[in-house]
Amino acid sequence: MGLKLLPPPMDVEGFTVSRVWHQRNTNRLPYQWLRSQLLEATQHI
Repeated sequence: MGLKLLPPPMDVEGFTVSRVWHQRNTNRLPYQWLRSQLLEATQHI
């Protein structure tokens, strides 16, 4: 697709990534699946 991974043009300090969802979606299967996919995709970073 012609995409390139380039370093940022300036120093970037650490940051926090958080997952936040409404309480009513805690037990809904599609949201559980999405959260598990996000967790799996980001465990190595």
